[in-house]
Amino acid sequence: MTPVRLAILLAALLSAAPSFAFDNEPSGFRGVDWGTPLGAVRGKVKLVFNRAIEADIAEYRSQADLRVAGVPLLFNFYRFYRGRLSEGIMFTDFSQRANLEQVLTARFGTPQDKAGRQVVWAGKTTIVVLTCGSWEKACSATFQSVALAEEVSKNRAATAKSSKDF
Repeated sequence: MTPVRLAILLAALLSAAPSFAFDNEPSGFRGVDWGTPLGAVRGKVKLVFNRAIEADIAEYRSQADLRVAGVPLLFNFYRFYRGRLSEGIMFTDFSQRANLEQVLTARFGTPQDKAGRQVVWAGKTTIVVLTCGSWEKACSATFQSVALAEEVSKNRAATAKSSKDF
């Protein structure tokens, strides 16, 4: 899922869905709390720079801890907004789709939304979106900080309003 599509989905969820916690709602990704500075995360996880998503968002990948409840993962991605952990992504092969969905449902309960290729658990602190595409032959479970997603959205809106490009 592209960052723009995810941002649109998250904005819709944040504005339309009532705010409530789901079962076992995480406060971060893979044991690292949302907002933790990049340097502190590097002290816990071996990270390799992957790409700059946007000017304020950098993505790092890790090949550590490549299982979640027995489901094999290809990578864990850690995204940092202005140097703070804002998203985490578990990336696996499409063949693991049913297994990963089953693990997430067992952990977080019934999803709030399940349409097409996406399954969503939306909480007060974290939004989890499982996205699988057969043409991509991949699945990703994206965990995102609600507070930092709101901050990103506000900053994008402010930038758009002040842009001279229109």
